[in-house]
Amino acid sequence: EEVRQTFVVSHPAKNIDNAEALRKEIIYLEKSTLYGYSWNKFFSLRLIRENNLRFEQVKLIEDFKFSVDFFYHAQAMNILDITPYHYKKRGRGSLTEVFVPEYFEVHRERVFLLKKQHEDWDILSYRVKSILGNIYSRYIFSAIQRNFDERSKLTKSQRKQWLEDLYKDELFNELIPHAQADSAIFKVLTSLLKKKRTFLVLLAGRVIYTVKNKMPLVFTNIQQSR
Repeated sequence: EEVRQTFVVSHPAKNIDNAEALRKEIIYLEKSTLYGYSWNKFFSLRLIRENNLRFEQVKLIEDFKFSVDFFYHAQAMNILDITPYHYKKRGRGSLTEVFVPEYFEVHRERVFLLKKQHEDWDILSYRVKSILGNIYSRYIFSAIQRNFDERSKLTKSQRKQWLEDLYKDELFNELIPHAQADSAIFKVLTSLLKKKRTFLVLLAGRVIYTVKNKMPLVFTNIQQSR
C-alpha cells in the first residue's frame, strides 16, 4: 500500500535589487533547501553567456555548483512565495535512494563551496557558520546511517574509524561547534557530534538507519523538521 504525504517548501517573497542584500539571503535559501536546485529558478541568459557558465559533470551536486557559480555574478533576485513545482518521490526506487559510495565526500564539498562563497563575499558571520554547521551535521548523520547499509561494506571498526577521522577534519572543527539545530531531535544529535561521543553517535546512526528502512513515514517526518 502506497503511503502519501505532502510537504511544502517555500521562502518569503522578496524583490532584491542589489548584490549586498542578495548575498545575505543565500544562506537562508540554502537553509530552506532551495538554493542548490536549478529547476526552481529562472536564470539570466545574459549573465550565463557573459561569464561562460556551464553545468559540470559532478555527481549529485551539478545544480548546486551551477547555482554557486551563477550567484557570484548576480546583482538582483526576485523570490516568489509559491510552490508551482511538484516533485513526487517514489521511495527506494527513486534516483535519490540509489546507494552512492561518495555521498559524504560530495556533500562535504557542497558545504565547503557554500562556506567559501561566503568567505569570498566577506560575510561568513557567526550566524552563517551556525546555519552551515546545522546543514553539515545533517549530512554527517545521513552519511553515518548510510555506513550501516550492507552496500557500504564497512565493518564495525571501520565505521568507528570513519567517525574518528571526521573529528580531525578542518571543516568539521570550523562549523560543527557553531551548529544550532532547530528541532529537538537534531539538537540532541548535534550535541553528540560536538562532544565527539563516538559510541552514541554511531548508535544514533544505527537507529536512524533502522527507522528509515522500517518506518519510512516516521523517517520522512523527522527529516522534514527544520
